[in-house]
Order: sequence, then C-alpha cells, then structure tokens
Amino acid sequence: MSEIKARNSIAKNTKEQELVITRIFDAPRGLVWKAWTDPNA
Repeated sequence: MSEIKARNSIAKNTKEQELVITRIFDAPRGLVWKAWTDPNA
C-alpha cells in the first residue's frame, strides 16, 4: 500500500464563527480520491 503524506493548516475566525481546514496531500490524485471515498482502502 502506498503512503500518503499530508500537510495541514487551520485558520479560524472566532468573531464570525468560521473555521477553514486545508490539507495538502503529497500523493497521486487517484490514490487520495480512493482513500477519501473507499473506507476499505
């Protein structure tokens, strides 16, 4: 199984109650999609 590496960043604005989470994966798009959509992957 291939390994997926990721970087995370979180930005929050408590005044407007908004939370944005960004994740960048260092992996092929197809592998990321399969991991995201297939719970058995």
